Amino acid sequence: MATPQAHMEEIRKTKFSIGREEANPLTEDLHQAVKNLSAELYVKDVHFLMELIQNAEANEYPEGVDPSLEFVITSRDITAAGAPATLIVFNNEKGFLPKIIESICSVGRSTKKGNRKRGYIGEKVFRFANSTAFLVNLQILLHENAYSLPEAFRGKLSRAWLKTHVGYHSPDQCLLFDSKSRLKQTDGPFIDEEFYGSKLTTYRKELAAIGVIVEVKKGCALIARHLDLHDEFSTFVRVHSYLSDSKWVPLTDGEAPGRIWVLKENKNGEWVSADECVLYDKDGLFGLLLTVLEKHYEQKLFGFFSSAFGIRSHPSVDDYLNLWKVWESSESGLSHDQCCMFWLYVSNHWNLEMEKSLADAVVKVPVYSGSGGILLCNKEDVFVADDLQLQYLFKQCSQSIFVWYPQPSLASLPQTRLLEIYKKIGVRTISESVKKVESSLADDVELLMIPTKKLIGKMLLRLILGFLAGPPIEMEVEKRQKAVQGLVDIAVVETPEPITVSYDLPLSSGEVLNVRGTRKIRWDRENSKFFIQKMDKSGGQKSTIEFATYFAEAISECVLWECTEHIPALSELIKLAFVLEFNEEAVDFLMKPKNLQIFVEDGEFLNSAYPSI
Repeated sequence: MATPQAHMEEIRKTKFSIGREEANPLTEDLHQAVKNLSAELYVKDVHFLMELIQNAEANEYPEGVDPSLEFVITSRDITAAGAPATLIVFNNEKGFLPKIIESICSVGRSTKKGNRKRGYIGEKVFRFANSTAFLVNLQILLHENAYSLPEAFRGKLSRAWLKTHVGYHSPDQCLLFDSKSRLKQTDGPFIDEEFYGSKLTTYRKELAAIGVIVEVKKGCALIARHLDLHDEFSTFVRVHSYLSDSKWVPLTDGEAPGRIWVLKENKNGEWVSADECVLYDKDGLFGLLLTVLEKHYEQKLFGFFSSAFGIRSHPSVDDYLNLWKVWESSESGLSHDQCCMFWLYVSNHWNLEMEKSLADAVVKVPVYSGSGGILLCNKEDVFVADDLQLQYLFKQCSQSIFVWYPQPSLASLPQTRLLEIYKKIGVRTISESVKKVESSLADDVELLMIPTKKLIGKMLLRLILGFLAGPPIEMEVEKRQKAVQGLVDIAVVETPEPITVSYDLPLSSGEVLNVRGTRKIRWDRENSKFFIQKMDKSGGQKSTIEFATYFAEAISECVLWECTEHIPALSELIKLAFVLEFNEEAVDFLMKPKNLQIFVEDGEFLNSAYPSI
């Protein structure tokens, strides 16, 4: 095998006719061609350095050796060519083979032409498989152009050629990873440092010059646009925390996904629309209808979710209406708490708009079921019990027809308030819906008008006035005296026989409910009368307590027909006072534990109504 020197001498003689007596006639033409090509390729001296770096990248290196390239400039004229200095290039490649020497000494016979598509040979704008080689060249180019890149060069770089952890992207769609941030390299389009090498971060200025985002805090929009690529809940927590800490708010609709990733049972998670999410569900009603983020994320992210994704803090009126629709279509009943929470929300947000929305949307309203639960029934067949006598009679039917309300009444949701809401949205009262068929006594029964004061005594009125003035009613003096005056003015009719009453209630199905009942005492509100069956004193204590019960209920209904939730309490007091024959000392004793008292103006009213007692 010829020595390297012999090989070079052979090329000189055979290819370029150097050292031969007879010159090659094409030598001068070849010289001019190479000169022109060099002038085109190396418009600037720096292009020569770029070509050297490019060549070093394409060289072959021994296995297990890290490639290195070193430039040394010395003032010595090592080649004895009369040059003022010498550039020495050190490269730890395998060395030149004969074919490489022949290629260098030829035109158009590069050993690298298989990589021509990648831009290795003769391109003024180039790409490198090794980013370090590219960045070194970029450093030179920036220095040469006062740290400003030519427009044509930038245009070449605008294509998707940088390898990131989420595919190839153009520089302006890439981020330089910062190990000090809370993010991981896989959280967004971070340049793949494993692919390009650990020294990548030392070229921040060069990467920034070609459009790469080198400050992670400025990459919020880019990170947010890649949220859809993830499917690990821990990743979402980390990325959301980063965006929240950066106080990022999307400037356009497309900058943030309209979905949130939440955990689900038996799997890592799933996407849900932001429109179907709320931050809180304090009443626990919307677990099957909405995604409640407080079940999945820490509260510190809620401000970010609200500003970036438009997540609502609480369910809206429309959400509650949709919830009611779901309940209406369900065959299962509702719990007491579910009903309370729903109608409490309605009460707290009541206005004309809410009234119209409910009236249009609500088809069914709650009623008590026989098992103690709550069912939803057509509101055309459900009624507000504004008449307790009718309520008592129709409760004997097998069908539940009266609207539900909390019992006992809640301070936050008074019975009167809820019943008024029912009426506003189309629920009828029982008194306006029922048809009175008859209220009769036997034809031969003799009716006896008796003095009102025989039934309505001063101590009864004293007890009632104290009850109306005390807590929790605390009725104004004029109003409570007016209520008591109604008792003073009422007519009392006594009969020896039970009083029979019959009522019909037509339903939307065409069915008619009919009830009949007998009572010892009946209050006729329309005619301002009390019908009383004569008390049978020979009936013993049972007869007494039975009459006392009906009497107490009738009196309480007459006084509190507008505040029915307080009727049971007043009825109990009157019943006990009746059994005690309204003894003055006994009545006073009954009032004290209840914190009931008679005010001066009420005492004057009683004295004027009963001057001789």
